[in-house]
Amino acid sequence: MTDSEQAHRIRVGVLINHRATLGLHLAQYLDAHGGIDVLFYSHSGEGAGMWSRLGRWLRRNGWRKTTNQVLGRIYRRVFFGAREKVQLAELVDADAASDQFPEHVKIVHVPNVASEEMEAALREADLDVLCVMCKEMLPARLLDIPRRCVIGQHPGITPHYRGSWSSFWALANDEPNMIGTSVFLMDEKADTGEVIYQDYVEIDYSWDTFFSLSVRSQLRSAVLMARALDDLRQDHLVSKKLISDRKKTYYPVPGLTDFLKYRKKLRLAAMTSRASDR
Repeated sequence: MTDSEQAHRIRVGVLINHRATLGLHLAQYLDAHGGIDVLFYSHSGEGAGMWSRLGRWLRRNGWRKTTNQVLGRIYRRVFFGAREKVQLAELVDADAASDQFPEHVKIVHVPNVASEEMEAALREADLDVLCVMCKEMLPARLLDIPRRCVIGQHPGITPHYRGSWSSFWALANDEPNMIGTSVFLMDEKADTGEVIYQDYVEIDYSWDTFFSLSVRSQLRSAVLMARALDDLRQDHLVSKKLISDRKKTYYPVPGLTDFLKYRKKLRLAAMTSRASDR
């Protein structure tokens, strides 16, 4: 490493969910395009962490909304699950996206991002920047630990579409022009930080679904994240606070009723397309 490279060296950490094929792919991309030092695996979606998350969800949303969302998840698996597996396999090489990283990458497992273990591990890692490549929200006490910043990625155009299902809601709201990705400085709220880069994803109507559009958006986010890290190394990272003029900007996990409305819209669109081809 040259003196110039050493002068611009930053310690980079990446946070992903354990066993997430897409997350592994994103982390590997960042390591190949600049290098990472620490990879944090969050186990929040497994075992006790999963039930703890469900309990918090229930307290926040109530029985009726939570039940609708659980039924929506079941509906999605039944009617979209097989196609989503095919799409993910076409977009991400699962064999290449393994958990085998070079020796310079330290692997750290934490039960969840709000745990004492995560805070201790983050302090010990001595990072300049933490890249959050999953839909976890960090507690405010962790955001100031990295010396420079915490950067997040969001498969949606923030602040107009916030929440992890932005591609679904953009399609449901007849706004395909609002599908894309944002890389931003994380704060304690959901997808509200200053935006570093944004890009839009063009839809292939013969193949894409809300799921594939979300995956494609996150693949693009890795490119933008790598660019942001390069900016940070060169000390010219620029971010901007964007303000939405919309009354509603945060969209929740869709429920069964939302999926039924979405599928009805797809059927009507297909009928209209066939009629126009006659």
